[in-house]
Amino acid sequence: EFGTVMRGLRPEAAGDFSWSPDGKWLAFSASDSTEFSCVHVWNVDSGEVERLTLPSYNAVEPKFSPDGLFLYYFSDQQIESGADSPYGMRGSEPSIVGSQQLMCLPLRDGFKCPFFQGDELNGAGQIFDPAIGKRFKTKVSTVNIEKRAVPVPFLEKRQYAGLHIVGGGKTFVMQMFDGVGFYLIALDIVSGAMLPVYPDPMGVYVSGDGNVVMIAIDQGLALFSAKALGMAGISQDMLLSSAVVWKPPEAWSITVNPRAEWMQMYNDAMRNMRDAFYDPDMHGVDWPRITEQYRALVYRISTKSELRDVLQQALGELSVLHVFVSVRSDTPVLPVGEPTACLGGNLIKDPKGLKVVRVFDTSGVLAAPDSPLSAMAVDLRPGDIITRVDGYLLNESDVPVSHALLGKAGMQVLLEVDLTPRDPPDEDEEAILAQLEGGGGGTFMGQDGQGGGA
Repeated sequence: EFGTVMRGLRPEAAGDFSWSPDGKWLAFSASDSTEFSCVHVWNVDSGEVERLTLPSYNAVEPKFSPDGLFLYYFSDQQIESGADSPYGMRGSEPSIVGSQQLMCLPLRDGFKCPFFQGDELNGAGQIFDPAIGKRFKTKVSTVNIEKRAVPVPFLEKRQYAGLHIVGGGKTFVMQMFDGVGFYLIALDIVSGAMLPVYPDPMGVYVSGDGNVVMIAIDQGLALFSAKALGMAGISQDMLLSSAVVWKPPEAWSITVNPRAEWMQMYNDAMRNMRDAFYDPDMHGVDWPRITEQYRALVYRISTKSELRDVLQQALGELSVLHVFVSVRSDTPVLPVGEPTACLGGNLIKDPKGLKVVRVFDTSGVLAAPDSPLSAMAVDLRPGDIITRVDGYLLNESDVPVSHALLGKAGMQVLLEVDLTPRDPPDEDEEAILAQLEGGGGGTFMGQDGQGGGA
């Protein structure tokens, strides 16, 4: 079958394979005699190969959306010059930046991308409901298909790599070049919200069901919930605290002294400038003296970003353009182990679940976090019984409640509760609530790894 798919193409230049949800189409990128990489699809039933992008630019890493309605890929079709002032694009030395865009290609004629907000003909915009497409087979309408592709408006032109679609098709995970290296980000394809995840991961992997994202880092393997990646309002710190980090057994270890490492980086940078600078006389600057002068500052720095500042000042002594210092700031540290959350109270076993004995009261304690159980929209009290956590029935297992909260630090969870009798509201309260209420039970967000809802 491989020979059938690659007919007329260069097999050695093909890759980025992606199956449609129904298994009837295989998308891939491959180049022909033009040497431009184009997106193609192969139909399993007919055996035919169709080219979806024009051979006048590069299009790579095609991915079907989980509902089979769209195909996403990276493209450099809009080439721009990176030449800057004073002459801009009229400069004598053209500078082409290898930037890309994330493209959305509706596979059916007349469809709009999930981020479509509406126009004068369709004021309602596009409804995002992945369940709709899953009820139908994937269909590729090839007539004028190149003209249906539109860039995702939220992402600026950069270099991208490693596209994955998780969480039902709403959350996109990819690596973006930020000028120093590739930073893993998560993008909400509907709202455009972008979340930085982790810098320079050694590898990114997604489970078959798209619910778990795993990244390889120096500390080991970090597992993230796709639900957490797509949760509105979550911060990078909250996301990192929710990760489950598996540290492989240590066959050997090495001890690194940060200050010694920074000094080595400083020495290498200054020596490299001395050996590679175009002017052997170093613009008349006494380079050994400058090196020793700024070395005293390296002994006093406490972060890698401060090393960047010292190098910028030292290299600035040459008074020359086109000298840059790129040092990645200190990498965030992921906690090792399996973080869990707590509800902020003493709970005891009950035939129905877990009975609240005490809700921790932190009122009056400076900067202490409140118990999630005492949140205004929750207001659990002694005697109330928590029966389920996110649908997990608490009275069916001897496993502690922390198991039900595993990996949910800083996230919202749903509690099902049998409440003890409360004082009935008076008539005025009922009238006011009838006007103000728009829905059901309250939800809340915990602090410092505590989350819950009711």
